[in-house]
Amino acid sequence: MESKALLNLGVKYYLGDGVEQNFDTALKYFREAEALNDPQALVAIGNCYYLGDGVEKNMDIALDYYHRYYTATGKIPLTQKNNINFTIYVRLMSKK
Repeated sequence: MESKALLNLGVKYYLGDGVEQNFDTALKYFREAEALNDPQALVAIGNCYYLGDGVEKNMDIALDYYHRYYTATGKIPLTQKNNINFTIYVRLMSKK
């Protein structure tokens, strides 16, 4: 399966869009998309760690995923919670 299809399937499970919401299944698909080098999967997994959805909440791991996205794309990740973008930006810049 293509990475975008895996990512989209993960989003459906994450949101409960047409399927029963299941963070574990969503994370499984996000990780499969990550294995196919889809940079957007890094943001999706980072969001799971930031919010504690399907995994134990962990800002350091979330930032590592966001930093990997930034390194791969040169862009600050757009997250589900836009109010954290500034925090992410500051932390990413401190990792340079």
